[in-house]
Amino acid sequence: MKIRYFIQVLAVAALAACQPSGSPSGDPEESAVTEEKVGTSPYTNCSFDSAASGENFDTVILNGRVMDPECGFDGMRNVGIKDGRIALITEGEISGADSIDATGHVVAPGFIDPHQHTWNDYGQHLLIQDGVTTGLDLEYGALNVPKFYESMAGESFFNYGVSVAHEAARIAVMDNYVHDKGTDARYVHAARTLPDTTRWRDDIPSDEELAEILALLEQGLQDGAIGASSTVGYFEAGATTNEVFKVQKLNKQWNRVFSSHTRGQPEMPPPREYSMGSRETIANQAAIQGAGWHSHIQRSGWDEIYELLQGLQKQGMVAVADIYPYVSGLPNAAAVPLEFFDMIGQEVEESLMDPVTGEYLNLEQLKDLHENNPQKIVVVFMGEAAEEGWAKMEDISYAADSVPVMDEEFNTLPLDHPKDEYVGHPRIIGTRSKMFRLAREHDVPLMNTVNNASYVPAKYLSMLGLPGMQERGRMQEGMVADITIFNPDTIRDNSTFALGERALQPTGIPHVIIGGQFVVRDGVVDLDSRPGQPIRYPVAQD
Repeated sequence: MKIRYFIQVLAVAALAACQPSGSPSGDPEESAVTEEKVGTSPYTNCSFDSAASGENFDTVILNGRVMDPECGFDGMRNVGIKDGRIALITEGEISGADSIDATGHVVAPGFIDPHQHTWNDYGQHLLIQDGVTTGLDLEYGALNVPKFYESMAGESFFNYGVSVAHEAARIAVMDNYVHDKGTDARYVHAARTLPDTTRWRDDIPSDEELAEILALLEQGLQDGAIGASSTVGYFEAGATTNEVFKVQKLNKQWNRVFSSHTRGQPEMPPPREYSMGSRETIANQAAIQGAGWHSHIQRSGWDEIYELLQGLQKQGMVAVADIYPYVSGLPNAAAVPLEFFDMIGQEVEESLMDPVTGEYLNLEQLKDLHENNPQKIVVVFMGEAAEEGWAKMEDISYAADSVPVMDEEFNTLPLDHPKDEYVGHPRIIGTRSKMFRLAREHDVPLMNTVNNASYVPAKYLSMLGLPGMQERGRMQEGMVADITIFNPDTIRDNSTFALGERALQPTGIPHVIIGGQFVVRDGVVDLDSRPGQPIRYPVAQD
């Protein structure tokens, strides 16, 4: 029998009264939970002192430091899991068919990645080693939303969900191209680089075409997509401000989140409209009182975007962003304009790398890739790292922006592919562990980092009524048992850009539980586990 101890919470408008708190890593100073504590889920339960139970739980986690950002709770407790849910949190003795001694470890809500594109086994098994229990693609998304969810059913290590893709809709309408296997990020590089599919990138759609694009996006929302997202930074020349505004208004009509890879960095010089990308979508959001999510803002100018979003948050709006603690991206060569490095004031030879060989490329080599191998994945380094500033950010989410893990011919890597031969970005297995390391090094309260890693995505998507997020991202009785157990004193990233080190497992994350099932135990991945569940809105009925 499932045990649920749900209580009805106060109005979401009172959210500002509930700020996460906590001490840096070390012994917890147990925080009191008062009746004034509120949350963003109808199931929020800030009770952490249940009586001990004689029930035999499926799994018990003993002697751990339970941390729940929503309620601001930080204390030593035992946790009982039953039927995939957190059934009991208590100081009393409990027992179960299986048990973990979490002495010296934090028992945290499972980490939620709102911006990743990893839908194959190999990439997912790297992400869960970094503590991820839910992975969403709120940047690119998918065009055929039902097909995406059908393809992932019973096949995913972690919980999964997508937005509906503005870019894919443009490609379908303006270039009459839809990949025969699917429309999610696994197939985006092929769609972007075919020689006969360029109108989506370069041309402004006609009124009729724009109406078709918007109709496809609305169909995706009807099919349960988390929002309609726009990678407008990849088709800046072809997208008018009016088109972007209409996509944001469509999200507002459905009470969904508009997530975006904007036109570019705020410090890029005018007259390019590229420099106004973030302000464009923020202004639209403020005007229509909509919900907005900004992808990977950690590049130069991040502090400006962060301050603007904080201003909207203080007005009670869903205004959030994600970051990864690196100043490098992993696009295909065709997505890197030849003038890009002049625009950002960097030398090509110091900023563009072949991920397979580890060698840096020059402008002539980039030109050759544009002409002869536009699908080639490259590493682009941009700007200076602001690690202390990133670590101290509040109410931000951590996202790996991990791309589909494939070989040079775009074939999916098998699970037994040697990790020392992985040539992708180290962020796929190091994003969250690196953020915890940076926070520890800069004396950031541990609760702030746990909040960003787990609760922030759940909080804002809960405010928009997304069912799967209203019962995740929280260490509370009755919630789904998605749990990451880590050592606050040793958690750190080990992956680097050095060849052979791109997929090194983090230190200090021994256990990851999804839906009550161990996917990582004692640092070993259960390669047969596929407990991931769909995160989506109910399909709208005609």
